[in-house]
Amino acid sequence: MKRAITLLLMVFVFAGGILAEEQPILRSKSGIPILPEAGDFAIGVNGGVMLDFVGNMFNNTVNNTSRFDFLDPDTRFIFGKYFLEDLKAVRVGVRLGQQRLVNAIYLLEDQPGGAGSKGDDPEYVLDRHITSQTNIMLGLGMEWRKGVHRIQGFYGVDLGLAVMRDHEAFKYGNEISSDNTNPSTTNFGNNIWAGSRATKLHQGFGFMVGVRGFVGFEYFILPKLSVGGEFGWGPAVGFLGKSYAELESWDAVKEEVVIEERPVGRGNVINIDTDNANGVIKLLFHF
Repeated sequence: MKRAITLLLMVFVFAGGILAEEQPILRSKSGIPILPEAGDFAIGVNGGVMLDFVGNMFNNTVNNTSRFDFLDPDTRFIFGKYFLEDLKAVRVGVRLGQQRLVNAIYLLEDQPGGAGSKGDDPEYVLDRHITSQTNIMLGLGMEWRKGVHRIQGFYGVDLGLAVMRDHEAFKYGNEISSDNTNPSTTNFGNNIWAGSRATKLHQGFGFMVGVRGFVGFEYFILPKLSVGGEFGWGPAVGFLGKSYAELESWDAVKEEVVIEERPVGRGNVINIDTDNANGVIKLLFHF
C-alpha cells in the first residue's frame, strides 16, 4: 500500500512537471506574448499624466496633455529594468544633473567719494549671482515576480545612493575701496550680511544612502505594456558636509579689504519609514 501511494505521488509530481513545462505562454489574439520574458528591457514613466489625458477625453476637460513624466518628478530618476529570467529582473535608476544659472542686474556705478552718477550721463555696472548645482543619484535593485496571467505581483530590494552639492558666487560691479567703503550692492536675498557682503556661499557635499524593500503589482493592459504601483520600507542615512560663507568688507583699522570665511552649518538625517513611491502610478513599456 505504501509503495502504491509513493508511486502515485511520483506520477502526480512527474505529470505536474510535464504540465508545467508544457504550459503555453500567455499571448494576445494575434499571438504576441503579453508578459515580459528573459532578455526583455523595460522603461518606466509616470502613468498618472497619461491616465488623466485618457480620462479627460471622456469628460470634455480642456486641460488635456499628452506629455509623459519621470516616475518620480522629485527625484527625476530615469527608471528601467532588465529581465534575467521571465520572473526575475534587475532594476536600475539614474539621475545625472548639472545646472548653472547666472542672474545679472544693472545698477549705477558709484562715483569717487560715494554713490551717485555722472549727472546726465550715468554709468552702469553689473552685479552677478551665479548658482551651480550638482545632483547625482543611482539606484540598483533586484526584483522577483509571481503570476502567469495579466496581473503579476513582485517584490525585492533596492539600494540607493545620492550625492548633491550647491555653490553660489557673487561678483560686484562696485568694488570696496578706501574711497567707497560701503558700495552700492544688489540684494540677491542671501548675500547681504551685517557689515559685509558675500562673495561665495559654499554648501558641503550632501550624501545619502538607503536600502528599501518593496512589494507591488502590475497589470498588463496590452502585450508588454503594464500599469501598476508599489509600496516600500527601509532605512536611509544622509550627511551634509560643512558649509561656509566667504565675506568681504572694509577694515577701517587695517585700511584694506578683508576676506573672512565664516562657517554656516552641517547636518545629518536618519529615516526609517514606509512609502508608496510618492503615489506614482507606473506605466512600463517592455521590449
